[in-house]
Amino acid sequence: MTTVILYTFAIGSSLGEYRHILSFIFAINDINNDPNILPNITLGYHIYDSCGHVNKVIKDVLQIMSGHSVTAPNYSCMEHGTVAGFIGDLQSVTTLPMAKFLGIYGYTQVSYGARDPALSDRRLYPHFFRTVQNNEEQYVALVKFLIYFKWNMVCIFTTNDDIGERDLRLLTAELQKSGICIELVWVFTHNKFIEFSVMNNLKAEVVILCGANSGLAKNIIGHSVQSIRDKTFIFMTSWTNDHDLIGSPAFGMPVNCSFMISPIAYEIFGFEEKFLSVHPSTHPHDPILEDIWITSFYCLSQNALKNSLLQATISKPLHNCSGKERFTKRTRYIEDGFPYNVLKAVRMMAQTLHHMHKALLMSKLNKKINKNNVYRKKVRHFMKLGCIQLPERTEIKCFNNKGELSEPLVISNVISKENMDLVIYVLNTRHIGTFDGSSQDWHLNMTPSPIVWINNKVPKSQCSEQCSPGYRKVVKEGAHICCYDCILCSEGKMSNVSDADNCKKCFSTEWPNETRDKCIPKMMDFLSYETDVVAYVFLLFSTLSSIVIVLIIGIFIYFRNTPVVRANNRNLSFIMLVSLKLSFLCIFLYIGKPEDTTCMFRHISFGIIFTVVLSSILAKTIMVCIAFKATTPGSYWRQWIGVRLPNAIVLVFSSLQVLNGIFWLSFSPPFQEEDMDSYPGKIIIECNEGSRLAFYCMFGYMGFLAGVSFVLAFMVRTLPDMYNEAKYITFSMLVFCSVWICAIPAYLSSKGKNMVSVEVFAILASGSFTIMEPQ
Repeated sequence: MTTVILYTFAIGSSLGEYRHILSFIFAINDINNDPNILPNITLGYHIYDSCGHVNKVIKDVLQIMSGHSVTAPNYSCMEHGTVAGFIGDLQSVTTLPMAKFLGIYGYTQVSYGARDPALSDRRLYPHFFRTVQNNEEQYVALVKFLIYFKWNMVCIFTTNDDIGERDLRLLTAELQKSGICIELVWVFTHNKFIEFSVMNNLKAEVVILCGANSGLAKNIIGHSVQSIRDKTFIFMTSWTNDHDLIGSPAFGMPVNCSFMISPIAYEIFGFEEKFLSVHPSTHPHDPILEDIWITSFYCLSQNALKNSLLQATISKPLHNCSGKERFTKRTRYIEDGFPYNVLKAVRMMAQTLHHMHKALLMSKLNKKINKNNVYRKKVRHFMKLGCIQLPERTEIKCFNNKGELSEPLVISNVISKENMDLVIYVLNTRHIGTFDGSSQDWHLNMTPSPIVWINNKVPKSQCSEQCSPGYRKVVKEGAHICCYDCILCSEGKMSNVSDADNCKKCFSTEWPNETRDKCIPKMMDFLSYETDVVAYVFLLFSTLSSIVIVLIIGIFIYFRNTPVVRANNRNLSFIMLVSLKLSFLCIFLYIGKPEDTTCMFRHISFGIIFTVVLSSILAKTIMVCIAFKATTPGSYWRQWIGVRLPNAIVLVFSSLQVLNGIFWLSFSPPFQEEDMDSYPGKIIIECNEGSRLAFYCMFGYMGFLAGVSFVLAFMVRTLPDMYNEAKYITFSMLVFCSVWICAIPAYLSSKGKNMVSVEVFAILASGSFTIMEPQ
């Protein structure tokens, strides 16, 4: 039977560490009773109390590696055997020097609690493995926890050592990345108690305790009870095994609420029964158990000196116990997950040895397996490839490239109260959240309903009140970035979350509401029957004008054979009246939501139709001039009198406008356009002319015809009264030109429905004054 020895270091002065010791022994015995792991090989163990001192750890490790006898360990099984490896303790302060020394000699070390990020450097610590992840994960979990409660101002208590300095540096960097401010950093040093005046003036209501777990820190906190009253404490993983500090009101922690971030505590089958059966009568030579029994149940010891020493540190008097006292599931300890991590460490070491022995047997090196140098060379190689499946668990865990096993973290609310029957303090830990660092999004799952706040309200650990949606933060000059003022989002921007750093623009089709906390669709702006009264005014005026023209046409038809109508060029009058009526009806293309079709025919239809009107007026004006000239006997102009010339004038001049319209529609037709930027909160739906040259040519051409008609009519305005038609043509063309001269600047300087209203007004005014021209 081959014996393989595992060495472990622990701090056996507390109930929590005693559970770790028992879980280590429990795991060893479980493996020795399993015929499928390490057959014909017995695992032995030596457990040493490091007392939390680096010098003692270094001394013991050096003596173990040198083969010299060392001081008798607290617990041992097997006096001799091959050294397989070391199971590290909780504290990084002792694990780091152990890893350095063991790495030099090639011994493999597996830690169940040390989380120092420095140990992840595989170049410096190639032989170091751990069943937990480094502290970087808990920093992220802490930040997400703070963000969940919207706490952006915190205090940090840390220790005056390398661990405290490293924790402070890494934690500060993580907090700053998320915009969380540190109002106060308190470093525990001798005779530096926390001042009440300092803590009372702080805006931060949350205190984070990090660094190395030290008696000095606990002593300073214990003497600063009044200063930290009503604060909310968050304990990092390095402090979660300190049950006295976290849970005992007797120690002086009357805080508003306590939280701790710890490894997840999976239940180990059979271990809880083993722990609850522990009693000094079953372990009569266990000095650590005796000390724990005294501090838990205030029992008198047979050692008078121990009684006097413990009485000085315990607030309640010691008494003779009945012997029936037992640990219960409600006894003052916290399920911190470390027993489970101890079990993982031992199991991983055992499985590594199992696979290594099988490989050595197959390679015919069995004769060498009892030599320590083989273990030093081979254990690390097989440990890197090792995976583990624990009892009662389905998933398989393997070491990552940093030599770590990933497990979720648990955020717990710690509640303590005094149990008068047992005269001890009872801890109740309520899990309120989990954080899985192995997932890509590093998601924090929270169920805050079980949290018990001593003051029945969630503290506000903020420098400034939250900015409501619709506002953004503006950092105060010379202050923390968490101290800010709130200003309303500027026009066109919104914020739909509290404490927004910046306001954001809505989509082009949206606009912020009045409170600027959400985007709403922009209003469609166009000349509409539903929203604009002026549209009905235009409609009424156009209808009345059309009726008037219809009546005039009826009169002309009724008197069509009279000399007056015939002398007035009957056909030309009919053409002009029908065109005028159609030009009044063109305004229906201008009212309502513009579409591509209406945009294409809006200007072109009016331009062509009104050009026919102006061509007819021009033809009449020319005929008036010719008639005046033809009155002279033998005049050359007499041959132009008749219907052929006016019809030709109308056809020729109208055809030019038709050609312009055809080219316009062929090459760059008008289309619907949405103007998003001209007016805040509105989408102006308008018609884009497409080709501005064609647009200007159309209206310019109409102006040209009106101008020619005006000049010719003005020249013959002095005819006798029987030829006074020229006077009316002069007046109507003068008004037409005046209307459009005034309308063009107004048209160009307006947008949306205002621009359409100007154009419709100009059309109606032009048509109205044109009716005045006698037919």
